[in-house]
Amino acid sequence: MYSHSFEYLLTAQLDAAINPGNSGGPIFFDDKVVGIAFQGNRRGENLGYMIHSDVIRHFLTDIKDGKVDGFGILGFVYLQLENPDTRRYLKMKPDQTGVLIRSVNPLTQKDTIQKGDVLLAIDGMTIANNGNIRLSDGQSRNFNTIIQRKQIGEKMNLTLLRDGKIISKLLPIRKSHNKIQDHLWDRGPEYYIVGGLVFTTLSHSFLEEWGKDNPPGEFTRLFGEEHSSLTDETIVLTMVLGDEVNMGYQDSALVIVHNVNGKPVKNLRELIRMVETCQSEFITFSVNGHDLPITLDTKKIRDATPRILKRYRVPADRCLKD
Repeated sequence: MYSHSFEYLLTAQLDAAINPGNSGGPIFFDDKVVGIAFQGNRRGENLGYMIHSDVIRHFLTDIKDGKVDGFGILGFVYLQLENPDTRRYLKMKPDQTGVLIRSVNPLTQKDTIQKGDVLLAIDGMTIANNGNIRLSDGQSRNFNTIIQRKQIGEKMNLTLLRDGKIISKLLPIRKSHNKIQDHLWDRGPEYYIVGGLVFTTLSHSFLEEWGKDNPPGEFTRLFGEEHSSLTDETIVLTMVLGDEVNMGYQDSALVIVHNVNGKPVKNLRELIRMVETCQSEFITFSVNGHDLPITLDTKKIRDATPRILKRYRVPADRCLKD
């Protein structure tokens, strides 16, 4: 796992010490750059890692258009098929190997892969029952490393076993859209404040604020899950800035907001629009973890917002990225 992005990508191990703040140097072999030193392992002496040349090539190709899209996914969860009885149940022949598609993420292109399919090969490379493929030079790697060679938008040829029949499907590489956003490097979090209620989007940076303590289970259960739409975000009521207008709700924090006045909230901008266009006397935020929703007087929380911002010295009621 790469310590900066928390992504699982190819690395190569080094017998060299890499201290914090001392990474980034090139690794040479036969006068050629074969990797970049980038992180160490504190569990051993002189144990470090370098960014693999496959990852470097992917980045150099990706950035040719002036922006970095990153690594994509096909969008499914799989199960290893090392149990012979399970393979027999799935109508696999003795010479067939592969992995079972356990679930398909909602954003994955329809009519390609299905839950219960067996993935036999990817781009013509046979997948072993443990999920590995063997390269032409004899190296054994997880088949995901082949996916990571591709740029977002490129297609992969999948050989599948469905109900005992072999079929081929083309599936494009796409960006992931997880319910927990990536780390917010070089920028602050988005937020919105109304009536002392502070809303933000759930991200890995937000979860890291717990340090060695565990974040609420309601948040951590979302690890690995994807939204069903590219515009969806997970909205969290992160804290309540105490004021008479929100009396009784000042401990109602660290919960996920699902609905406003009975309508689903898709993202932070939509929540803001719902609040600012609300014509009802009362506004209700439905959240997890509480038997009763948060219901407040619409006009009162709007009128109280400037006063609360001034009291807590918050310069603006919102921060939104472009």
